[in-house]
Amino acid sequence: MSLALVIAFPWMDRRKNRWLFALFVSVFVCELGYFLTSISKTLEIALMAYRISYLGNVFLPFFMLMMLLALNGLRYPKALPGVLVVVSTLMLLLAASGGWSTLFYKEVALDFADGTAQLVREYGPLHGLYGCYLYAYFAAMVGLVLYAAVKRRTCSVSHTIFLAVAALGNISIWMVEKLIPRSFEFLAISYVLTALMLLLLDNVALSGESQPAPVVLPTTEGAGEGPIHSFAPEQIDAIFAAWPMVSSLSGREQEVLRLILANRKRRDIAQELFVTEHTIKKHTAGIFKKLSVSSRAELYEIVRQYC
Repeated sequence: MSLALVIAFPWMDRRKNRWLFALFVSVFVCELGYFLTSISKTLEIALMAYRISYLGNVFLPFFMLMMLLALNGLRYPKALPGVLVVVSTLMLLLAASGGWSTLFYKEVALDFADGTAQLVREYGPLHGLYGCYLYAYFAAMVGLVLYAAVKRRTCSVSHTIFLAVAALGNISIWMVEKLIPRSFEFLAISYVLTALMLLLLDNVALSGESQPAPVVLPTTEGAGEGPIHSFAPEQIDAIFAAWPMVSSLSGREQEVLRLILANRKRRDIAQELFVTEHTIKKHTAGIFKKLSVSSRAELYEIVRQYC
């Protein structure tokens, strides 16, 4: 199922959210590791398979956090993704040390039940760091959800509830699995459900079902060129469907144009697309040239007829 979600992603997510796609891939890697562990015949192969699952497990909360930041349009330091990648990589190296050192797992053995292999593990002195790592990420997600709700960056109350459930669901299951002996990785199911929930949330946010009506905002770029409008997602969809000239833009230029029509500043667009402001400036110049406009104000004036 997780592999099917990765393959079908381009047709399922209208936003083409790169962080959500990375999360889908991460879920697939987790599931692949669990599956390979279950069919392992030797301890060495099982340990290698479990390291694959940790590759997905360690980076999954990182992708989820970045996805929630992008979904709510919240600003963050440019260095944040790089710092988190470094931290996640260090945690992965620690988690992958099982079988090579006694820091993460003191002892590991392979057990078989009903023809299925299971790793029997005794935790080492540094295993608690993994729990702290997960708690920190999910605490950050909960704080992000609350902040977005207070600042009214979410679409609706149901939007906020979806985010909270996605953030809390997996950490709760992880905690229960640590307390109750079991022969099944329930996270395998919760990860797929979380991915589906976030996909639904991403598309609901794009549909604009709960979005407020467009408002006239103060001029930010192109001062002195009149008021700048923020178009709602459904209006932007209508513009793209009705304006033939949009088809002349590349995929990335269309992505940038959507954010321009939502009245996002160049800095915010760069952060959301994980590129530099200079790159966005070049894309914007290319968009204006292909659409035969000279400013945002002129662009907004033209597109009003299509929505």
